[in-house]
Amino acid sequence: MNTSTSFIFSLQTMEDSCLGCKKLWDLLTRELSELIDFNDSSAGNNCSSHIPLAQWIDAKHPIFRAGEYVLYYHSNLTIWTLDLVKNKSISNHPGKGRILDPDWVDIDLLSHWRDMCSTTHGAKCENPMKIWPTQPAWLIDVKNQCLIRGQDLDQNTPYIALSYRCGASRQFRITEESTLTKLRIPNSLNTLEVSPPISPMIRHAMHLTTVLGKRFLWADVLCIPHCYREVAAEQLRLMGAIYAHAFITIIAMDTDSEEGIPGIRGISDSRQLKQKVIPFGTERIVARPFYDPREMFAPQIYPSIPYNGRGWTYQESLMPCRKLIFYEKMIIWECSCSFLEEEMGTLPNNSGSTERDVYRRVASAHSPDMSALIHMLSDFNDRELSYDEDALPAITGMLSVVSRSMGGSFLYGLPESIFDSALGWYPPIGSYMRRRKGQEPGSSPNHDRVQLTPCGLPSWSWIGWKGRFNESRWDTALIDEYSDTIRETFPITNWFTAQSPTATNSKRRPIFPTWLTDREGYKDLSKPLPPGWTRHDASEQGGSIVYPDGCGQFIFKHNALGGQSKRWYYPFPVADISASTAPPAGAQTAYLFCKTHKARLQAREAVDGSRFRIDLFDAKYGSIGSLHPSTWKHLMLFLEAPEPVAVELVAISRFKSYERQLRTDSGSRVLISEKMAVLSVLWENGIAYRLGYGEVQKEKWEELPLEPIDLVLG
Repeated sequence: MNTSTSFIFSLQTMEDSCLGCKKLWDLLTRELSELIDFNDSSAGNNCSSHIPLAQWIDAKHPIFRAGEYVLYYHSNLTIWTLDLVKNKSISNHPGKGRILDPDWVDIDLLSHWRDMCSTTHGAKCENPMKIWPTQPAWLIDVKNQCLIRGQDLDQNTPYIALSYRCGASRQFRITEESTLTKLRIPNSLNTLEVSPPISPMIRHAMHLTTVLGKRFLWADVLCIPHCYREVAAEQLRLMGAIYAHAFITIIAMDTDSEEGIPGIRGISDSRQLKQKVIPFGTERIVARPFYDPREMFAPQIYPSIPYNGRGWTYQESLMPCRKLIFYEKMIIWECSCSFLEEEMGTLPNNSGSTERDVYRRVASAHSPDMSALIHMLSDFNDRELSYDEDALPAITGMLSVVSRSMGGSFLYGLPESIFDSALGWYPPIGSYMRRRKGQEPGSSPNHDRVQLTPCGLPSWSWIGWKGRFNESRWDTALIDEYSDTIRETFPITNWFTAQSPTATNSKRRPIFPTWLTDREGYKDLSKPLPPGWTRHDASEQGGSIVYPDGCGQFIFKHNALGGQSKRWYYPFPVADISASTAPPAGAQTAYLFCKTHKARLQAREAVDGSRFRIDLFDAKYGSIGSLHPSTWKHLMLFLEAPEPVAVELVAISRFKSYERQLRTDSGSRVLISEKMAVLSVLWENGIAYRLGYGEVQKEKWEELPLEPIDLVLG
């Protein structure tokens, strides 16, 4: 035991002979990995110092350390973390836990965290994703209690942003120009009577803005005026950048707009915090249910947090450079360099699998990161929205930021640079989606609600469906030595888009899948390497890599794309993203047009008995493909039918699949197959609506009685 530990022990009434106390002390103050089992007689069963802790844990499970945390599996099946309380009267005391005021948040702590980040982290916490300069159209002036135009302020004027959940009651929105005019008058937020009233959440955030030393607050209900549709649409597109440029974003994770933020002395109700404090000799231990701050915004890990289930909060939690989080009646600070908690002090800030890190990798990448992108979009699409038609507006800001890495804009959530490939989404095996149904303007129970735009729900995009979708099918040049299968998509037609299904050719905008059309040129070894790339002999690479056609002689690396840790099949132009890089513009139009072929096949339950896939077959060739229905209802149509069901399929692309197969001689081979990607569709008034995604053997498809069509997808 070191000197400081011996000094601390000399101040306590613990028995020097108690091995359990000594182990527990070392576990709490030093990064030791041994277990403490109070059932073990050598731990000192009768020691008065640790009896309160042993009684609370019921001595059924050992206490152990996992990285930075001391953990215990409680008998109620929850994991708890234990921390020694900091004793400020003792110099160099090793504790970091705090006994908190049960009623009020430590407001001074907010200013301390703010100053610490500003002075010690510097540029690391200033615009880490290199977002272009953005000024909100409107801000709340908390000093003058009114709204102010962003253009009337210097572009570098700092502001606080707010992210929260709406309550069940109708929310105040600015739907009339006259209301906006009145709210620009100083003190109008205090005197103007509006219905419904401005929520407690906004009021409490206004006070916190002052506490944090800032004058301006951005909150969506007041700062996106619904009386100006074009302004509202533009602000939604910029929402990602607005949150990214906020000095701090206040996030209320477990209260809604009506509940506000409890625990602000003189402003809101008591937070009614109940800490678990356990005596340990003359020391104290605080215990709370364990959560990993790096993953607290991940709904798969913490599904019970109400904030994590809402669609609008997804981009709002990923974009900010700094967050002041209200969770479990306590406050947490998160920035690029730190996690700080009111109760436990400094928390681990290990980068890795967090939603934030995945997003920042995609947003600031110099090339498309397809796997991470699909992970994010699928996570968002599994969240809840009060209005289905908000599916695209709720993620437009994030897509605008990501589009800079994609070599083109997004069209209803699909990256245009790989558009033919991106059309081939479908739900994961065993999961199903729900077709979103938008409301007609004026049909909402909230009659004052102005429908946000763009609000289409096209069947060909995942935006038009609610639920997770596949995460492994889009093309990528990144080598994954652990994957046994890769694929490359080849366009078979030219796609166009327009807002109306009757748009003439001159009104249709072409879609350019540049990544797919330029790919073969990237593989051309006779061309000089693009700047920043290095070439390496593929035969010297470890692992078993599956190569697509035209690759395999060399692999390539780029310092801006993972350096030596990432390998690529071929080099390509690398995007130079800086804070001045604006997102590409792309109008959101809901109809697709192309010239392609359709065929009629029979569909039935898979012959291998799988109830998650449908076989496509032809009377002449037998089974020639598979179909993935989007909904459970569509699947059951085939499973419950006494006879095979006829389906109409339209071709959308061709792809080549490369699959490594093990052989009996312990070697392996790569099986290459070509297939057509098809959509199962339902026709209404000459417009095709997607029902499911399928794949058909290319050579068999070409021998079918195909009918050329001018396809309109709605």
